[in-house]
Amino acid sequence: MRYFIQISYKGNHYKGWQKQKNTDGCIQAILEEAINKATNMSDAQLVGCGRTDAGVHASMYYAHIDWHEDGLPASINAINYCLPSDIVIHRIFEVSDGVHARYDASQRQYTYHMHFYQDPFKAELSAYYDYANLNVDAMKEACHFITHQTDFSNFCKTPLRNKHTMCNVDTCEFTMSSDQKTAVFFIAANRFLKSMVRVLVHDVLEVGQGKISIEDFKNTFTNGRSKQISKIAHPQGLYLSGILYNEKVNLQID
Repeated sequence: MRYFIQISYKGNHYKGWQKQKNTDGCIQAILEEAINKATNMSDAQLVGCGRTDAGVHASMYYAHIDWHEDGLPASINAINYCLPSDIVIHRIFEVSDGVHARYDASQRQYTYHMHFYQDPFKAELSAYYDYANLNVDAMKEACHFITHQTDFSNFCKTPLRNKHTMCNVDTCEFTMSSDQKTAVFFIAANRFLKSMVRVLVHDVLEVGQGKISIEDFKNTFTNGRSKQISKIAHPQGLYLSGILYNEKVNLQID
């Protein structure tokens, strides 16, 4: 039997979702260990809806697991009891055997939170930038331009590791608060490349500061970069915030 698990986590103290042979502190491995302990399983294997980098959060994340008995013999509370407080399971529900948490996802949504004044209560959940007088209109123009692009090879740290670098971006928005103390960058697409969102956020902020022109930003898509990507936006502002699935998947997602 296949189950979907709805999860959220605060990623500051973790090395990202994907478990690695020589690295501890990955979300996937911690969840599998907690499920093993709570259910008396010995080989829990989760398949996630995607990867998140070290320090990145997920307010909505889905993974699937195959369980060969008649029902998953543990409550959500029992598994959460075995988890650290910054990783939480919200729902576990049965799905058809062929449903895949990663391959059946039709859209992924990322939200990037930033603030422009120092605040210790935001430090781990939003990225601080010492910027003022950003050109918001230029940043919004850059975001609008992003929605009309498909090849993001120049916004990926490891483009050669992908079979292709084409992404269909449905929405890209930058919203500044009325007091100009906080802002949100939101993007939704069918897929994302390695560090793509953080590279885009960094470059849109460069446009806002006037460090690069909107024309140079647009030319990056077609003409590439003069040098290799070295700076990207801070991880603590980024959230995987939404997952949509194909119509064939009847998950009744909240």
